Amino acid sequence: MEHIIYKYETKKKRAFDREKKECERYQSAVRALFKISKKKGLVEGVFESILYFLYYSPLVLAVLFGCFFIIDGKFTIGELFTFFLISLEQIWSSILLTQVISEVGKISGSSSKILYLLNRRPKIDNEFGEVKKFFHFF
Repeated sequence: MEHIIYKYETKKKRAFDREKKECERYQSAVRALFKISKKKGLVEGVFESILYFLYYSPLVLAVLFGCFFIIDGKFTIGELFTFFLISLEQIWSSILLTQVISEVGKISGSSSKILYLLNRRPKIDNEFGEVKKFFHFF
């Protein structure tokens, strides 16, 4: 009886020792994922900032030069306002297009992963094989 109790205690101890190791492994994986996500967020933030600056700086320059043309009498305020609205529409279309392109990239990556999982062959054969031969009467 003591042998059985000792065997049970050692298995229980091994299980709890393994749990601590798995928790540490999980925490290190979460930390690594956080670092990657932090870098991704930083890169996306810098990219979006540069993108918005590149989109809006020509608009600001156009309005500035439009104001000079209004002062000189070459433009009216209505023409400048119309140009401003058309430019805003073009800018927002371009911004939305870049977001669509990034979503298409995410979809492409996801679909390639799904296709990989669908075409993957497991290391352990999940067909019946010898078992089916043994139970041929089913």
